[in-house]
Amino acid sequence: MSRVPIMGKRIYQSDLTPDCWSIQFWGLPHCRKCEYLATDECGGLNIRRKILKGNYPVNGLPDAGD
Repeated sequence: MSRVPIMGKRIYQSDLTPDCWSIQFWGLPHCRKCEYLATDECGGLNIRRKILKGNYPVNGLPDAGD
């Protein structure tokens, strides 16, 4: 039987924007494995710009339970 790691994070809904939720949860590293990166379907262009300018946490929103 193989094991699959599961990641979890608690985020306040009020902190989320319409931008890519995966980036908001897991940060810029998530983009490396995203099938929509550099396509018209990418929903994270604005948030990626914010991260690269230093206006958003690189590793996503902090866990609300911390």
